[in-house]
Parts: sequence; C-alpha cells; structure tokens
Amino acid sequence: MQALAPYADGPITGWLSPARSQSHNTPELLQQAGLQWFGDWVNDELPYPFQTANGPLTALPLSLELEDRFVVGENLHAEAEYADQMVDACDFLLEEAQHTGQGRLLALNIHPWVMGQPHRIKHLERVFAHLADRAGLIWNAAPSEIIAASR
Repeated sequence: MQALAPYADGPITGWLSPARSQSHNTPELLQQAGLQWFGDWVNDELPYPFQTANGPLTALPLSLELEDRFVVGENLHAEAEYADQMVDACDFLLEEAQHTGQGRLLALNIHPWVMGQPHRIKHLERVFAHLADRAGLIWNAAPSEIIAASR
C-alpha cells in the first residue's frame, strides 16, 4: 500500500484485485496490510463480514455483470441495452431495499474507453439521469462510508 499512497487523496482502505483474480491468501494479506474491505466477490448486493485468521474484513461485492466492459465489450450488448440493464437493476434494488429496510449496492463500474466514447455517452447519460431522478432514495457513497455504516 505504501507504493500507492502518494497517488491517493487519503488513506487506502480497500482493494479490488486486478481482474478480480485474488488467490486464497489475498484476504489474509489484505487484512495484514491494514485494509478494511475488498470488492473481488460478486455474490451479493450487501456488504458482509469476512473473517480472516488476522482479523475481520468486509466483503463489498461489486457486480461484474453490470460493468460496462462486461456488458458492452464482452457480451456485445448494444449501448442502449447497457443503459436498460442499469436502470432495471437500480429500480429492482431500490424496490428490494424499500421492502426489506436495508440498502443495496449498485456499483457503477465505468471505463472511459467503453461508455465514455462519443457514440455511447448518451446512453450513460440516461443512466445518470435515472439515478438523479431518484436522488432522494439513493445514497451516493464512497466504500469507506458504506463500511462505516455497515458496522
């Protein structure tokens, strides 16, 4: 983490492995390095505690299936379909959160070379507009804020 510190605006508290390709030892190493969370697993829409031999971490699942690179680049869905999927996920997770009384995670994993391209940007803007229309229902939070609230 020390090598990354000069490039961060604040303390580094979490980790997303390159290509989400962690080993069995990664959670232990992350906890030893003083990190609080990791985002490699895509198995839920809620943060949850993960115990290591060195102490606790929080798993902060980030959906791969909604990542722009996965939807548009790998699955070859049209840009409008990417926007439809994000809107549908937002509405479903909001409804589920209201029903259960617990929030849900909807991570926007966006790459400038994918949805930031001129021929795709209007579809990304539609996603942002949809989220903005629900601003009173959505908490736009950094991972460290989510972790603090989930404890």
